[in-house]
Order: sequence, then structure tokens, then C-alpha cells
Amino acid sequence: MKWVLLFTLVAHLAVGQAPHQTKLKKIHGISFVASRDVPHSDTIKSVEVTHANWLCMMPFGFARPNDPKVHFNSTRQWYGETVEGIAKGTRKARELGYSVAIKPQLWLLGGQFTGDWAFSNEADWKVAEDSYRDYILAFAEVAQREGAEMLIIGTELDSFATARPEFWFGLIKDARALYSGQLTYAANRDAYAGIPYWEELDYIGIDAYFPVSNIETPTAEEVRVSREEQYRPLHRFSRVHNLKILFTEYGYRSVVGGLVKPWDSHSGEDYDIATQCNGYIGLYNAVWQQDSFAGGFLWKWFDRPESVGGHGHTGYTPQNKPSLEVIRDYFGNAQSH
Repeated sequence: MKWVLLFTLVAHLAVGQAPHQTKLKKIHGISFVASRDVPHSDTIKSVEVTHANWLCMMPFGFARPNDPKVHFNSTRQWYGETVEGIAKGTRKARELGYSVAIKPQLWLLGGQFTGDWAFSNEADWKVAEDSYRDYILAFAEVAQREGAEMLIIGTELDSFATARPEFWFGLIKDARALYSGQLTYAANRDAYAGIPYWEELDYIGIDAYFPVSNIETPTAEEVRVSREEQYRPLHRFSRVHNLKILFTEYGYRSVVGGLVKPWDSHSGEDYDIATQCNGYIGLYNAVWQQDSFAGGFLWKWFDRPESVGGHGHTGYTPQNKPSLEVIRDYFGNAQSH
């Protein structure tokens, strides 16, 4: 226990030495896992311990790997992911003072990577496009009606995005006809350069699970150096397109080796809170003060704060872990300037 407390104190000091933000307030966002039942203000309010200023609501849609039809708003999924559930969650979050992003995400049953979702014939593409358009525009209407500040029109659908650019240009036009807020797309970390329609959007969105270090538990300074190097091409890309970079997802697991492949949610078994804490300290000190950087949404926060995370939990959530203190200190310090 002593080493945990000592480490946490060191983490606080390291975060407190971070450079000041630029004058524009960053997005200190949290990815909020949808409620199984009707969302309640008290569970959403649990996020306030992070000092976040944005919440990202995620209504999942579903498809089978070889089935082009997107299914959503089903009675078989969690209520909080439905059109009505997202509307209520967004309303409650905004009543509590949060800005809200709505991020529809496609889940392929069987574990196939969504970036590979593509089809070999025009008939299947037609079904995919029509059902996906219905999915996104349903939540564009929710976003407009409930006053959500941002809509993310796709998540890591990079084969789809590059194979069918005309569809995506049309989808953006249709979304803007319904929704007056900010739009972006969440590209996978290694696919953002191939997305053809950034100029039609308001941010360059990236799910930022970049590999950080081959060291099992790198120091915060080692993470900072690595993330600064990784951010340089993103900074240049931002300048080319005249758009800020937004990390539509970022996060680290509290597991030995968790910074080797941060996107891997299954590898490793040994709990290591230092990996998660150092990952966040290094990232915040390297990237958050960049003037080309808009902020990001940390992955992830559950609506059952008393029963998730904690010592021995190797997943991404910082709940009930020392890494929560890192996030709280950085977000709180940054928003005070």
C-alpha cells in the first residue's frame, strides 16, 4: 500500500508541472458507457470527480461480419444505447453542465475489426450504405433536438471510408442538413491519412491507441518523449488541413505491457497501475498543450462507479484506481488557467 500512495504523490507532482494550456479550453472528455436501463443524473454525475468538461455518449449499432445491414435501436440492446436512451442521457448530461458528443459505433458480431467491414458487390454496398445512413441520421436528429455539441459520424470504418468516398461526402451533407453542431469522424490510428473528407468536417478525429513503448513499464518521461515524437506528423497533418486534432478515443490499461499495444484489450494478465498512470502523465505533458490539439475522450467510464475498476482490474477504466487522481489533477489544473 505504501508504494501505491508514494507513486500517486509522485504522479500528482508530475502532472502539476505540466505546461499551461493554450487559451482555448481543451476538450477534457470521458467516454461514458451507456446504461443498461434508464440513465440517471446521479450515475452521470459520478464523472464530476474527473473534472471532465465533455461526455461522449456511444449508441452501438450491430452487424454480422458478412451481413451488410446495420441494426440499431433494438429492444435487445441496452436501453441507454437506443435513440430514446441516448436522448435522455444527453439531456441529463447537459443539465449537469457537460458538453456532449454523440458517437455511434458499429460492433461486428464475432469480433471482426470494423476497419475491415467491406463488400464485394454493389447490392451489398447499397444495403450497407442505406442502413448506415439511417443509423447516423437517427442520432443526428437526437443531437440536434437535445443540443449535443458534437456528432461523430463513424468509428474506425476505414475500409468503408476509403472504398466509398461519395457515400461519405453525401452522408456529411445529409447530417449537416439535420444537425447544426460540430461533425467529425473517428479514424483508426494508422488510417487517418487516407480519409478523403476531412475538409468537410470540424476536427481530424483519431482513435489514438498508438504504440508507445516496448518497455513493460516505461516511466512517465519515457512516455512523454515517445508521444512528442508521435505527435509531430499529426501536427503537420493538422496544419495541412487547417483543422485541430481530436483524440476521439485514447486510453491505457492498468496491465504490465499495456503501452506496447494500447489497442489490445485482451493481452496481459498482471495488474500494473504504474503503466496506466505513467501513460496518462506522459501523454498529457506531451500532447495536451499543443496548439494544434483540441483534446480528447478518455476510454472509458461505467455508470456503476461503486462496482467497477479498483485494485487488480486490468482494463481501461481509471475508476477506483490511482490513475483517477492523475486525470483529476491534470483536468482540474488545466481548467483553472
